[in-house]
Amino acid sequence: MSRSLTRTGVLAAACAVVVWGCATSPTNYFPNPFHTTACAVKPAGDESCRAQISVTCVPIIGCHVGVPYKIYANGNNVFWDLDEAALKKGFLFADPGGIFFKEQAGQDNFKCSQVADRKSYKCDNGKAEGEYQYGISLNGPGGLNPHVDPWVVNHARQ
Repeated sequence: MSRSLTRTGVLAAACAVVVWGCATSPTNYFPNPFHTTACAVKPAGDESCRAQISVTCVPIIGCHVGVPYKIYANGNNVFWDLDEAALKKGFLFADPGGIFFKEQAGQDNFKCSQVADRKSYKCDNGKAEGEYQYGISLNGPGGLNPHVDPWVVNHARQ
């Protein structure tokens, strides 16, 4: 009978862990994946806009990509750079498709390619006004391929 109680106890503990895991949001394990913004809201001149990309991984749960939720490109070309910690973990931009625009308008306006051996991605900006949803796709160690879906904003300069 004591073996039966031991099995029941182990089963109850396992069920409790599963229920706790399902009830706990994965975001509790990660910092906010979206930094606030990148680039000046109204940059002057023909500046390039640069956004830092970070990757936070938690065993068993997975990885999150940290990126500005909105990049205020305002007609400027945009660079996405993996931070040193992401590079040390073995992450690189997927190629092709490390940065990709989800709708035809974004695909028409931004022409993107990897630079610096997949440590950075550059999109040439066609300067059409609007807000464009894009995705980031990374390749990492052990088949980890996190992605995230933020926005690029183009507004007329004043």
